[in-house]
Amino acid sequence: MKFLLIVLTMFVNLTGCKSSGLSTVGDHKKPTTTKLEGHWTLVNIEIIKEKQSVEKYKESVQPKNPREQSAPVYMDVNGVIKPHSASNYLSRPMKDLVFNGDSIAWINYPLQMGAISFYTIESDLLKIKNDNSQKSIVLSSHKDTLRISYLDHYGLFLEEIYQRTTFNDSILNILKLYKINLPELAGTWELITEDSDKYGQEYKLDFPYKIPSTLVLKREELQSTLYTDRSSQILTDGEKRKYFLNYKDDELLLTPDKWYDPDDWQKKGRYVDKFLRFRKVK
Repeated sequence: MKFLLIVLTMFVNLTGCKSSGLSTVGDHKKPTTTKLEGHWTLVNIEIIKEKQSVEKYKESVQPKNPREQSAPVYMDVNGVIKPHSASNYLSRPMKDLVFNGDSIAWINYPLQMGAISFYTIESDLLKIKNDNSQKSIVLSSHKDTLRISYLDHYGLFLEEIYQRTTFNDSILNILKLYKINLPELAGTWELITEDSDKYGQEYKLDFPYKIPSTLVLKREELQSTLYTDRSSQILTDGEKRKYFLNYKDDELLLTPDKWYDPDDWQKKGRYVDKFLRFRKVK
């Protein structure tokens, strides 16, 4: 009888753990895909110096590509890896997260969505297709806070804290279709004629037509083109011409329609720009 009681106790414990789908870790639990379902927004990022990787740091600051010699991090005299600018290094343009079934997407709500990827949860690891990084993921016992921890490219160990939130489904549907919610680009934009990137490469606009130095996009106009070809008519050499709208890295990108062929100019010995870049003024 005593042996039977022991067996029954073990059976109850095992089936109880299996039905929950979660393993408690302190005040947190290892999540399953169903528990992650929904919308999340980033509220904090911390650098955990005790878990940094000096080996990974040394690999990253000696790249094969000479253009990448200027790393955004450095090692101090105590052997601690630090970013040159913590605020910039820890900023995230895509700070919102959406789990839907077995898919995951980072977004900049309500403006932009990144690529949608497939994911699985194995133990406490978040495994994303085509992403080899090891991300530890932990869900709070109240299922309203999410912690994602990982070693980044430069050897810093980062911990991101997300809180559960709610996004508008109609806006999410637009982002899934087009990746950009065009009406959110309404405002005044300034043409970028000169610039330099983080590697020190200089940029100077070469476009063989005269266009306005500032561009005002109205929400109504952007709304009307959202479900069509996502274009706008821009004054070019005194005549309105068609450009397709896009957005990347905080810049508005305008690509001329087929009335403009950069290859024709290249055949004439002039390497002109294929698209125009604008930065937001207000």
